Amino acid sequence: MVIDTVRESNEISKSSDFKFGKYTIKKDTTLHMPENEIQFSKIDSDKFSYARKDSEKVTRKTIHCKTKDLEIEMAPILPIHLPSYKTDFVFLRFADPIFISGKSTTEITVPFPIEIGVFLINDDHADMLDCFSCEPSYSRFGLYGTPEEGRLCKYAKIPPSFDKKTSSSLAHANLRIAIENDLEESAQVGKIIIPASDHDLYYNDENVIMDDLNVMIKNRGGLKIIEVVQKQITKPDDWSLSPRNIKKTDYRFAMEWGFD
Repeated sequence: MVIDTVRESNEISKSSDFKFGKYTIKKDTTLHMPENEIQFSKIDSDKFSYARKDSEKVTRKTIHCKTKDLEIEMAPILPIHLPSYKTDFVFLRFADPIFISGKSTTEITVPFPIEIGVFLINDDHADMLDCFSCEPSYSRFGLYGTPEEGRLCKYAKIPPSFDKKTSSSLAHANLRIAIENDLEESAQVGKIIIPASDHDLYYNDENVIMDDLNVMIKNRGGLKIIEVVQKQITKPDDWSLSPRNIKKTDYRFAMEWGFD
């Protein structure tokens, strides 16, 4: 059984030391992350104040603890909470389209945007206290399809491969996508719509991965479509499953309004 590391508060007072995981906050603590600063302050024997400052505002809360110490988990979460939860879908636009030959398959790993959740640990239960993003440009919506019948999605423009030089571990997870082109001719994929709420996230220190995605390009009654299916992976040893506050939906989704 893998047990999450519990770190003392003084281990996370500097941004360079930050890693995802469970923490015990015993005293005043400040966390520095891109675009955000978090302060925990002990105000009573069983109370802490929480303040998170970003470029626009300060979010404040008072936390009543069951014990004298504050138990929290800092974990990656799906990018569907900000600025408010309105959709389970994520619209990925590739900066460079992917061209795949007919009757062939390929596999790519791309940077998938994430948000960060602050969870209060009560016994074995985790409740989300707050969430934020280290990349504000991902807190945008996009529409896939027509204004009348289209699908509202969170929107992100990403490169078609994961590059540590341009991808941040606090803003991205590694998403592995298997693409199968069932058409006789070649196809160009410039965007993928993902039912994200069915995916789990896993973390190891600052590294984040998620369930895989299977994509099939096919012809349905003369219409070229993409079928998108989540593929659950086995949690790797020494990795932790991120808590979630949104239920899985088991979507069956096909992109019928184009994919180039």
